[in-house]
Amino acid sequence: MNVLKHLGYVMGTEAVSTFTKIHPLTYLLFGLVLFNGLLFDYSLLRAIFRNRASLSYALTLLALMAYLGLSGTASAIGYIFDTLLVPVLVLGYLRTLPPDIAARAPHYALVGVLLNSAGAIAERVLSHNFFPLADDLFGDVFRSSSLLGHPLNNALITFVFVMFVLLAELSTARKWSYLLVLLTALLCYGARASLYVSVAAVAGLYLFPLFFSERPYYRRSNKLAVAVLVAFSALGLAYLVLFTPFGERLIDASFYDDSSAGARVEALNLIDFSRPSVFLWARPQERIDYLMYLYDIYIIENFLIVWLLKFGLVFSGLLAAALFFFLRFSSRLVSGPYALLAVGLFFVTAATNNSLASSTSVITLFVILFATPTPRYRFAL
Repeated sequence: MNVLKHLGYVMGTEAVSTFTKIHPLTYLLFGLVLFNGLLFDYSLLRAIFRNRASLSYALTLLALMAYLGLSGTASAIGYIFDTLLVPVLVLGYLRTLPPDIAARAPHYALVGVLLNSAGAIAERVLSHNFFPLADDLFGDVFRSSSLLGHPLNNALITFVFVMFVLLAELSTARKWSYLLVLLTALLCYGARASLYVSVAAVAGLYLFPLFFSERPYYRRSNKLAVAVLVAFSALGLAYLVLFTPFGERLIDASFYDDSSAGARVEALNLIDFSRPSVFLWARPQERIDYLMYLYDIYIIENFLIVWLLKFGLVFSGLLAAALFFFLRFSSRLVSGPYALLAVGLFFVTAATNNSLASSTSVITLFVILFATPTPRYRFAL
């Protein structure tokens, strides 16, 4: 999206046209769906209907959009198409492809995010954004934006790939090479929550099964080599944080200026918890804008609060539950408690910013990585 902005296709709250509130690739996907319909090709619908989680999620989205339209609260919701609807369509198409072709999708996605991460690292080294956002967006602290725009959106996407690399059956050297690039990029984005939860993911999704799982992949791994890599990686990242500009945002926010955390807490003032009936249902955008003005809140950095205000408690709860089970039960990369943990960690990280209440590809990428219909991923990178 950062690149699109510099090409003149401005999205989000800065969009000057209703047309550009939706990503061009979303239009392309909708066109493909329409084209298939004209050809009486219903393989996409059959793929969605065969998966209960996909069907439940799709029906929840349709019910939400119908409710917002009928209640007159459907303003500023273009991101529903990009962020929430596209993933179920992409999954449906992936399920209609031969497995060997579908398996290429996570491969290309990983290459793209590694290149994006390399761009973020280069920006931090040069202290220069290749595709700058607003000049005063981050104050005096430099944060990389690379190709995907806002650092928090970058960080959430990168975190999803951290989990994927941890779970994919890659060689130890390749796995840790990718992880170091991704984790260093998180430092460059200055995203504390994504970095901290990534550390938890390393422990829960890799180190724990490495020592306790009976799967052949983990049994073949050299545990001593992994222990050495973990130790040196931790020392290397600690050095970057404490003694180089890479950790500037992390140190500043953690010890000196925690205004972002304060903004997240202040956003809770927008919800009157003493009167639950008030936020059971969606509110008009004008009312939300007035409340933000009243409480002097510039931005809501928690997608759950945005959902509560824009969709109401009833539909926010239904949507969150449907999305959780959609991601959990669509996963083919991992199953059981590890799938539950991966989706749970994703929700925890997502709750620290408003990416899921804006136009983002993060859920689509999660689906591509975790739900592609092949049992294992081996890359030749």
